[in-house]
Amino acid sequence: MFPLRLQRLLTLLVIPSALAHRYALKDEIIGEKFFQEFSHEAIDDPTHGRVEYVNEQTARSLNLSYASEDHFVIRADYTTVLDPQSPKGRKSVRILSNQVYSHGTVMVADIEHMPTGCGTWPALWTCGDNWPYNGEVR
Repeated sequence: MFPLRLQRLLTLLVIPSALAHRYALKDEIIGEKFFQEFSHEAIDDPTHGRVEYVNEQTARSLNLSYASEDHFVIRADYTTVLDPQSPKGRKSVRILSNQVYSHGTVMVADIEHMPTGCGTWPALWTCGDNWPYNGEVR
């Protein structure tokens, strides 16, 4: 019997190569194009976290969203001292794609840096029409 890892590799190798031809590049979103393809959502956090999502104008003015020719950056404020009694947390960015993608879509993201540590929850979510009831992938 093959070890489990080798079995999985062999299973992947015997998948018909004909499946690969079904995918084609639809969108390539790089740098400044993010500002056209995504909308900033200045909403209350649907998961009830301690965060204050800001609109694009605020995000740009606070340098929480910016782009170069080949990079797009979104981040949370890390300099403001928060009032522990305030229900609002750090200003942060939440974006939503302007395009709707169908079932079976393959997304590839080249993420150079993703924050880690206590109090962070960076995520890329794909959600159904009736989230969270239609599920999500993160």
